[in-house]
Amino acid sequence: MAIGCFADLVFEVDGDYVLTFDQFKHDVKSRYARHELINQEPVLEWLGADTQKITMTITLTATLGVNPAYEMQKAQNLCLSGEADWLIVANTVIGGRLWVITDASCKSISTDKNGNPIVAQMDLTFETYNLSVEES
Repeated sequence: MAIGCFADLVFEVDGDYVLTFDQFKHDVKSRYARHELINQEPVLEWLGADTQKITMTITLTATLGVNPAYEMQKAQNLCLSGEADWLIVANTVIGGRLWVITDASCKSISTDKNGNPIVAQMDLTFETYNLSVEES
């Protein structure tokens, strides 16, 4: 059963296959200009919304039907390609906008005798992607 996805990275639990995430964190911020004044507190000027960020940790385990090396490569390719897509969790489009992976940090926790990862961890950072004037 799929619990979410981003592009071709699918989070799911199905029989002997488990690819889910932990430590899901969604940050929303605003941008402000700070105007310094002599002998007074600075004045803040609201400039607008900043890009939203989502971070999550994914543990990839071969005994749960996942190919850790393949999934890590897939996430790294999505990061390097700049592909924008919907981030969907629990049948909900998060933030109602497109996202990109801006950071894909991958580490192998344990390997088999040939050096292939059997347990690995990925920390992914997504940021909202706004279409440029030419694209909209």
